Amino acid sequence: MPLDMLVFEDLRRTGLTFQSRIVWTSRHGLTPKNRLAERYETAMVWSKGETPVFNPTAARIAQLQPGKRGYKGKSKGNLTGHPLGAWPTNVWDDIPTVRHNHPDREHGDHPAQFPVALAKRAILVYSMPGDVICDPFSGSGSTHIAAVETGRAFIGADLFYADLRARRLAEAVPDLVSTLPGVTDESVAVWAAEAVRVESDAVDVGRRDDQLLLGLFASEHVRKVAG
Repeated sequence: MPLDMLVFEDLRRTGLTFQSRIVWTSRHGLTPKNRLAERYETAMVWSKGETPVFNPTAARIAQLQPGKRGYKGKSKGNLTGHPLGAWPTNVWDDIPTVRHNHPDREHGDHPAQFPVALAKRAILVYSMPGDVICDPFSGSGSTHIAAVETGRAFIGADLFYADLRARRLAEAVPDLVSTLPGVTDESVAVWAAEAVRVESDAVDVGRRDDQLLLGLFASEHVRKVAG
């Protein structure tokens, strides 16, 4: 049974609609001693409502028979394939992993760094320019870079690799991002270890235009308490 099935029913009970399971395959990876080597990862696609944003052209693949022409009827003699490529599938096998010689690796060492191209394809297929992309486990910042390069806003969080993300973002958008001297992964880890937990009453964030505005309502609540 695919491991993602362990959370399938929980997600469905929230009212989300399952759309697809994407399989990302790779030729490289770890080789275990007593079992088959895994060369794929999966991603589940869910949407709010039955009809999600879907831009198939962003993931079209090369035609198996690019020069195929019709042999009868109105299409006789004409190219039968789509000029931009074949209809995309849920198996993505043309995006290499970030190995030691991958261009993304030069920005720093992250044990499970995803290529920007992988995040970019998902963003292009399932969102529109100006949409907000959220990655609660930002890691090395690949999703953030993909969002910026495709004209999307971004919200992300991660306890570690802040200096790596800052360097990569500063290179991707030098006019908008600058690094703070002295802020490293180690200093963030120390801050997290020494942070004091503060209990507060729950705040009803409500909904506006069917989007959760957590940051807006939280900041309003803080101003009321402080004032």
